[in-house]
Amino acid sequence: SSDVCSSDLVVMRAKLLAGPTSVVKWRGLALDAFDGKHWYKTDRRHYSVGTFYNQNVAPARFTIQPVVVPQQMVRYQILLEPLATTALFGPLQVRAIEGRPSGGLDVDRDGGVYTRTPSIRRFQYEVTSEIPRPLRAADEAGTLELSADKRKFLQLPADTDPRIFTLAQQITTGLTSVPAKAAAVESYLKKNYKYTLELTWNPGEQPISTFLFDAKAGHCEYFASSMAVLLRAVGVPTR
Repeated sequence: SSDVCSSDLVVMRAKLLAGPTSVVKWRGLALDAFDGKHWYKTDRRHYSVGTFYNQNVAPARFTIQPVVVPQQMVRYQILLEPLATTALFGPLQVRAIEGRPSGGLDVDRDGGVYTRTPSIRRFQYEVTSEIPRPLRAADEAGTLELSADKRKFLQLPADTDPRIFTLAQQITTGLTSVPAKAAAVESYLKKNYKYTLELTWNPGEQPISTFLFDAKAGHCEYFASSMAVLLRAVGVPTR
């Protein structure tokens, strides 16, 4: 929300312990479904990684997935302030968490990592992540076959404004690779829209259309949602 965007409260502090310093993609939880106004998760199930009850003992290490390429590994120490979420934050893709998670540690099918119960105090943990490799040339050529899990990231409401599909096609004309399409949409939004917290316009029944074609100014949620919707409109699975 705009209140969150404008807040200067500290959410977390991160200290690099090992690995490359150019990590820019961090995530908490991912939302996969869009109803035209709101994003939400279609599968909210959590799966246990391990239980942790005694806050007076040494931190435990919870392995989520093994590290495949050690050279792509990065490790951070995080000091997380109490938040209204149990989600933990870390660079993609999280492989292990070391700490004293309240109640234990859970994951979901979209790579989200969560403490079992909300923390009422600051929570310090170490996160080990493996930075994804760039897409292969074959993937970039647009030949990537989508699994059922990936196809759900193409969902759009049935009443999506047709102008969005036209605009998405115009932005990505002549481009076949996923990275090129993503870069083109990002560049278009940066060049043609203004960031503001002063939302003086009525979002109406289709807020993304109002933002893209009328207001052309909005906060972070409008930019993120517009990029996701535009990319889905040209067949790029997006969360």
